[in-house]
Amino acid sequence: MWSSPLLGLVWDEPFVVGRISSGIEIRCLENNGIDKETLVQSIPELSKIKHLVRSAKEYFDEPELSKADTIRQIHMRYAKELFALKQFSAAMSEFEKAQANPYDVIRLFPNLLQDQNKTTANDSYDAAVPVASMLQLEDKDLENAILSLIEFLALARQKEVEESEKTLLKHDKISELIILYQTNGKHKKALELLKSQAYKEGSSLYGYERTIRYLQQLGSSHWPLIMEFSDWVLKANPEQGLRIFTEDFIEVENLQRPFVLDFLLTHHKTLVIPYLEHVVNVWKDENTLIHTILIKQYREKVENIMKDLSKENDSEKQICMKN
Repeated sequence: MWSSPLLGLVWDEPFVVGRISSGIEIRCLENNGIDKETLVQSIPELSKIKHLVRSAKEYFDEPELSKADTIRQIHMRYAKELFALKQFSAAMSEFEKAQANPYDVIRLFPNLLQDQNKTTANDSYDAAVPVASMLQLEDKDLENAILSLIEFLALARQKEVEESEKTLLKHDKISELIILYQTNGKHKKALELLKSQAYKEGSSLYGYERTIRYLQQLGSSHWPLIMEFSDWVLKANPEQGLRIFTEDFIEVENLQRPFVLDFLLTHHKTLVIPYLEHVVNVWKDENTLIHTILIKQYREKVENIMKDLSKENDSEKQICMKN
């Protein structure tokens, strides 16, 4: 049961804590389905403290709220130990488990906040570890720590977005959900939701107008999304859909015209001439290639009209000959 002879033994139900020559070991004598992942241990180095957290109800004879706060504080202390040991990724993982206030974590970096003396309601670690005693980081250590911090902050924000998303969906606040997606850069989710609402009778987002306005604001950095979600609008109403590429917005005018032209030539050829006419006549584009392509499109259109007229004349002649 023990890795080496015991030098001492302490019983703390349901645990037995044994002292051996190289440290201490803990055993649980109750086989009640405890998952090792619910235990968090800070292995001591010399004088460092060892903390143990278990989520089973019988571990603390305290109310649930008090027990949860105790466990959270131990996670926070363990996170700071790891941070002091420059194990930044592991430290951020512990801060996440403790549901740490992002402001508290940022305060570990002396140069990131203007007012290091400001306190918040959730400064749970300040009483135990003053900010002044925190690790001073330089060069590669500072770079690694900041990278881990960025990952932690991104995850914290993601969780906030997910909670807000659940609440808005629960109360059927679709317009507000679109805004949430948009402000957090989740444009594909917003556009997918707009498309699904566009066909739903009675929805405040019924139709394609809101999708058109959304796509007009994205800009050239989101060109793949513009292509993907403009397609259904252009099929539903080509004339209105073309506004995605011709409206008087700086984001629209700055779209890469060769990309727009190639997209329309491939998937919506009837809109090529109206688009090019807008580029030439409204935006005053003097690009020789644009003018050349427009002329070519005019020629093709005339040739197609002439072919259709020729077919009609041939059909009329055949009818006359039969009569």
